[in-house]
Amino acid sequence: MAPKTENTPDNFIYLLTYLLEFVSGIFVYATVAQDNKRIRRHAIQAILLGIVSVLAYYLFLIIALGILSSVITLLIWLYCLYLGYEASKGNDVEVPILTSYVKSILK
Repeated sequence: MAPKTENTPDNFIYLLTYLLEFVSGIFVYATVAQDNKRIRRHAIQAILLGIVSVLAYYLFLIIALGILSSVITLLIWLYCLYLGYEASKGNDVEVPILTSYVKSILK
C-alpha cells in the first residue's frame, strides 16, 4: 500500500488508537472502526497489545523484577506509538503473532 501524503482525519485516528493502547483501542473500535476494516484491525491490535502490556507488567512484578516490569511496559508503549505513527503514514507494520491473529479474526 502506498503511503498517504495528505493529512486526513484518519491519520489522527491511528495515532489515537495506539496512544493509550487498551483504553483508546476500545474507544476507537466502539466509535470509528465499524465503517473501516483497517482502523478496526488496528484498534483490535492496540487492545491486544494493551493486554500483553498489563500481563507482562504483572508477570515480571510477581517474579520480583519491579524495575524490569516498568521498563518492559514502557517499551511496549513506545512500540505502540511507533505503530500508530507508521499507520498514520499508511504503512502497516506486522506485529509478530498479533497481526496474523487479528487478520484471522477479521476474515
